[in-house]
This record gives sequence, structure tokens and C-alpha cells, in this order.
Amino acid sequence: MQNTKDKSSSLNLDGIINLSLEIINSSGGEYSSFAHKLTLIRERLNHGRINLAVLGQFKRGKSTLLNALLGEKILPSSVIPLTAVPIYIKYGKEKKVCVHFNKDNIYKLFVSESTDDLRDFLSDYVSEEKNPKNNLSVESVELFYDSNLLKKGVVFIDTPGIGSTHLHNTEATLSFLPNCDAALF
Repeated sequence: MQNTKDKSSSLNLDGIINLSLEIINSSGGEYSSFAHKLTLIRERLNHGRINLAVLGQFKRGKSTLLNALLGEKILPSSVIPLTAVPIYIKYGKEKKVCVHFNKDNIYKLFVSESTDDLRDFLSDYVSEEKNPKNNLSVESVELFYDSNLLKKGVVFIDTPGIGSTHLHNTEATLSFLPNCDAALF
């Protein structure tokens, strides 16, 4: 194992993934699903895209943290549990929001240079207060934003809090986890 440790200390991310795949593949067939998942992550990284979910209990500042990383208060945040559906924050030259509904590929697009207008629009679809129990059947929301962090292929995902009194928020986050490549708790 000493040799493996020495090898990994000087590797880049792709090297670490390759070394991890070697270890997983030499550990037996029962770990093949992990090798497959890691291969998919490597492919997304090589294509410049990785889904990074921000996870945690409700009211722990997930949206506030993402706002700080983006350098602007674009995501709605509140003293009451707010985020009720996943919000994918992707790179885009113009600020816009695309709300995807659970019905027949229906979506609603909103474009504005005003951060306040975008945040208000988002709130209508992602907040528990304005969309209780997700009565509007929102599947997910994409927020496009011009940020150097996002330009490099990271897709931030703001998730509903775990442990909220709104059980459906916890269920939405738990069912969403397989879509994540990495998570920040």
C-alpha cells in the first residue's frame, strides 16, 4: 500500500481517478458498479462538467453559501425553510431561469439582467411558501449565470434541506442524490 500512497501524492485529479479505478477493479466484481460510476464521473470531468450538490439540513445556509460563491444574492434565502426543488446553477452569458415541470416537457423561461427580478421569479417556483408541497409540479429549475466558477464546467445544485418539517423536501433531496457527482455538506 505504501507504493499506492506515494503514487497518489503527486497525481492530478485524473490520475487519482485512474488509480482509484485500478484499486476498485482489483478488488473484485462486487465493486463493478462503483467502477462504472467513477468512469462516468471521469467522462463528465473530461468534458468539463461535474454536478456539485450542496446538501445539508434545512436552514443551514446552503443557498446563502452558493450566493457567496457566485458573488451576488441571486438565489432566494429566508429565515423559514425555502428551497423546495433542486436548482441547477449553470454557466450562461445572460442571466435566465428555466423552470421544468413534470408534465410533457413543459417549461417556462424567464430572462432578466435584474438579479432581484430573477430571485423573485425563482421564489415563485422553488419556495415552500409560494409553491407549497410543490403543487406546481416543478421537476427542477436551471439558473444560468455568468461566473468564472461555472465557466469551468461546475454545475452547482442547490437542494431542499434534509430534516425539514416538510417531509417532501427531504424526500426530494434523497431521491435526487444519484444525479450528483460530488457533494458539499
